[in-house]
Amino acid sequence: PSPTFTSTPSATPSLTPSATPTFTSTPSATPSLTPSATPTFTSTPSATPSRTPSPSPSFTPIATVTVSPGTGTPRPILMCVARRSPASYVAIFGYEMEGTAPVHVPVGGENRFNRYREDLGQPTTFEPGTRRPAFAVVFDGLPLTWSLAGRQVTAWANYPIRCSSDAVVRIQPLLECTLPDGGGKTVAWFGYRNDNAFNVAVPVRLQNFFFPAPSQRGQPVVFAPGRHRCVFETRFSRGALVWFLDGRTAVATGSPIQMCRFN
Repeated sequence: PSPTFTSTPSATPSLTPSATPTFTSTPSATPSLTPSATPTFTSTPSATPSRTPSPSPSFTPIATVTVSPGTGTPRPILMCVARRSPASYVAIFGYEMEGTAPVHVPVGGENRFNRYREDLGQPTTFEPGTRRPAFAVVFDGLPLTWSLAGRQVTAWANYPIRCSSDAVVRIQPLLECTLPDGGGKTVAWFGYRNDNAFNVAVPVRLQNFFFPAPSQRGQPVVFAPGRHRCVFETRFSRGALVWFLDGRTAVATGSPIQMCRFN
């Protein structure tokens, strides 16, 4: 019976160490999974630096090249103001431009007037050098401001630098001819002549209107230099139609002497 009893402690030591090494397989799985996921995730910062610097250098030179080299900024000039009549004045404007190339500034926020309308015949392409005069505006004497490339000049009735009264030749309105329209009305064609070497704007309603009403019949506000024929047409029913422009008049009556001639 004594040798038979000693077989029991032989089973105890063989079970205890066998379970311990089998359980150590769990920490073996943990380190193999963790480093495997970590290098896979580091591909995200790899994409970030490749995208961020790529657009920055490609965009910057494009914007720089768009701006013409050797150009300056035009500066507006108000040369003088003259009294035109008891209710109207004329302001003569110019500009100075440094640089070696022209600059284009379209009518809008950087090239505009504060009254009547933004476009009063001012240039949109500015050549290097000084242009005096560049254009003129007939106005009512209240402050009239030309804003150009962040600078401003303002004309008003008592502006201290005065022009001679004949510094700007008045615009001549012209009736071209008339024709009956077959419906009881007469069609009148009008043009004009500007003997100045620059644009002249006449936006004041009391200096550029028709009678009888309507006073606005499609006539220009800005008058380019030279003779311009058949610029616009309008209809009237009877009597005379008069275009008052810059202190001068053109009259349409529909009389035979005013009839259009076609060769």
